[in-house]
Amino acid sequence: MDALGAVATVAAWTATPESERAGVLAALAQTLGAPWRAGRTAVGRVGLGELVHDGLGQGFVVVPGGWLRLGLSCDDLYVAARARDEGGAQPSWGGMPTAARPTRWVRVRPFLLAIAGVPPEGEARGSDGGHASKAYREAVDAQLEERPGPSAQELIDAYDGKSGPDEGEPAMRIVTPAEAAALVPAGFRLVSEAELEWAFRDGGTTRWIGVPGDVEVTPANRRKALLGELVNGFGLLGFRDLQNLCADGAVDYDVDSPTDQDARATDREARIARWAHTYWQDDDAELFGVLAGNRAVPDEYGESILRLACDLPNSASPGGAPPAPLAEHALTVAALTDDARAQGDALSALGYLTHGRGDDVAATVEAVLAVLPKLAGDTLVDALIWLADVQTRGHRNQTVQPPERRRKDALPEDRAAVRAAVAAGSEAIAARLDDPAPRVRSAATLALTFCVDATAAAKQALAARLGREPEVGVQAALLLALIRLGVGFRAPAPEPLIRAALAVATAFEGTPNVAALVEAAKLPPEPLLAYNFGDLGGVAIGVLRKLDRALVIDAAPELAEHAAAAKHGALAAITAELAFGPPPEQPVAPRLPDELSSVERRVALALVDTPVQFGWHSYGLPNGAAARRRFFGLDDAGPFDRFVVHDGRDVPLWFAAATIAHAGGKVDFDALCADAGPAERLAIFLDRQLYWTRPMPWKLDALLAAATAADPAGARAAVDAARRGTKQVGLPLLRALAATRPGEPLDSHLLAEVELDALAQAPELFAAFSRIAVEARLFAEVKPLLERALASDTWSIGIDTQLTRIAAGLGQVPSPRLARNLLLLGWASGQPAAVRAAVGAAGGHHAAIAEVLAQYDTLPEFTSWPRARAVLPTYAE
Repeated sequence: MDALGAVATVAAWTATPESERAGVLAALAQTLGAPWRAGRTAVGRVGLGELVHDGLGQGFVVVPGGWLRLGLSCDDLYVAARARDEGGAQPSWGGMPTAARPTRWVRVRPFLLAIAGVPPEGEARGSDGGHASKAYREAVDAQLEERPGPSAQELIDAYDGKSGPDEGEPAMRIVTPAEAAALVPAGFRLVSEAELEWAFRDGGTTRWIGVPGDVEVTPANRRKALLGELVNGFGLLGFRDLQNLCADGAVDYDVDSPTDQDARATDREARIARWAHTYWQDDDAELFGVLAGNRAVPDEYGESILRLACDLPNSASPGGAPPAPLAEHALTVAALTDDARAQGDALSALGYLTHGRGDDVAATVEAVLAVLPKLAGDTLVDALIWLADVQTRGHRNQTVQPPERRRKDALPEDRAAVRAAVAAGSEAIAARLDDPAPRVRSAATLALTFCVDATAAAKQALAARLGREPEVGVQAALLLALIRLGVGFRAPAPEPLIRAALAVATAFEGTPNVAALVEAAKLPPEPLLAYNFGDLGGVAIGVLRKLDRALVIDAAPELAEHAAAAKHGALAAITAELAFGPPPEQPVAPRLPDELSSVERRVALALVDTPVQFGWHSYGLPNGAAARRRFFGLDDAGPFDRFVVHDGRDVPLWFAAATIAHAGGKVDFDALCADAGPAERLAIFLDRQLYWTRPMPWKLDALLAAATAADPAGARAAVDAARRGTKQVGLPLLRALAATRPGEPLDSHLLAEVELDALAQAPELFAAFSRIAVEARLFAEVKPLLERALASDTWSIGIDTQLTRIAAGLGQVPSPRLARNLLLLGWASGQPAAVRAAVGAAGGHHAAIAEVLAQYDTLPEFTSWPRARAVLPTYAE
């Protein structure tokens, strides 16, 4: 009997007669020796064999070998796009899928894989036996079948481990990656990532963990399919919401990755893990958590288990060639000619191929080029732009680099085959230069712009098109392509956009035209220009940043004035850097106005009222806009600007303090302000926030006590002056306002100025305002959140933090209506338990709020925001 031959592949095992399978397993057990023995002859949906290790008390699946396409293919990404609730022509999941790309073929030899994680021993912590997952699944089923299900509290108890286990899944030991290796018994090993993906893919037949390969996951059925039974075809348990640690370290895929199943980078501290994350599949981003090819590093939010593997002596990897081409894109490319939703999903999937390594993408490029004649409209435009992006890993970042023809040796090797594929199809792309739609002509031009090896005929077609192109936006695109490719042309009339295109395209061809680049930086986006998605001004700014600073510094004030007029924060930050230079490694010593150069002064003045993310402090200037206005004498000086004696000269207090701190000294504010009375000190403390971010030795409570005891009117006047001198009312100022007005409600207009974060940190300050004012403010916060949520069918991920801050006011305003609104929005946020806890903590001691919570706790667990919204209409009233 050829026992190893019977488990060489899934097909070989399936072809083995039932009457012979027990004998195969017995032979394998005999080869391994005691304490191995034959187990079940049919495990899981595929019906694989089992061996039992009596020493460990665990069953192991005899996993057949085969060829595995490891990682997320283009069609894997497309299938995920098809299952989400919203379509769109751009990827919408962030960068998660790129961690499992590019794909590669891996040879898998037969091996043994534990059906479950190692069990807990002694005091070791164990999993809940799958009870939380079972409870969640029951809630989903109940909603789908429109019947009662677990209550919210029952689900919370299940997640917190307060309920009994699911009898269908044993408890498994919870481990940390650091301790996993020491827990592996002799003769065993951690499972490799490739082996686990092979098992999760049921031997390559499914894209989803626990979902049969013949099940199509759609927006209509995805909750049932992805939150349903999730039965692994190989019979594995413990993959739902338990992080299965792999022997592989957390490294990206690349062309040097092994083509066998062995683990890689095992010396890395961070590990890769695989698991089906099922709790929040209404969020489109979470869909990747159930794709069999998804990979991630274990985090503190989940629980990791140790699943053992064992080699089968003398087993061999499959021979010959892989069963199919590496690139898998038939579904995706076919969808480009389907309906609008399918086209958007296909473009979403293709979009991910433009990021990360592109070793497996060339064949997909060829397939897209072949289907171009069948495309039209926006889909054709997006496909052509994709051809530019796929050559460059995103053309946007390359627009501020020298032309590819000047740096061919530095181009990414992983994209060489992609570039060759586009070059081979460059004449087919050039045929679109005469398309009736100008956006298509511009997109075709863009695809050729970065095709450094485009044929001579394609380049000539670009030049010929420029001579008859009527649209200025497309003319600019053609100019950028021709100059980047090094092709001669006759320039069109010098429109502003044409001058800008010439300045950008020739910036690396000799002495750059800085004045023209500055004018280009001021241009608004041009809809007919595909280059950088129409934002030629952004390209000009990027080019200016790359030029020698000596060439561009004199242009900084003009750019700063434009940035301020256009309220362009990003341009303002870039302009400030042009004027002040690259960020210093360490902050420089504080400076006074007369120490600035003319350019620095003009730029800082131009931007003084423009919100800009720029580290002014690192250059020796005050960070806050109000402080810089005082710095330049635009506003009257305040308490922290009072002159003090430092190092033998009179300087502003802020300058003295900053100078001492910069030198590493401890600032003695008592000595510097020796002549200041209690009210003045209180005023200095409240004013310090404009300049001083470090802790002060003075304490607000002590300052308030001293000032109000010595001069109540003076203390109040100092606090009022501080309020007039700032646009932001923080927690210290709010405390001071309340302390200097004992028994007097604070101005309701002030409440509108206070950041909710400050009030949430000190909810007792709500009592300083009238109840009517607090209620109005809280409902003003809730209203826009409620309106947006009610108008949307998707979770509003992240608003739970805002809701918990609003809930802090329920202690002062025990409004049942507000509580109901917050609880409803808790479902919209996707974090109902956290919001419910915040409502209870802040207002649960009030009878009216307690009654609302009691009613709320009888509600079922909702599986989607639309269901919660439909069941709870009165909560929105």
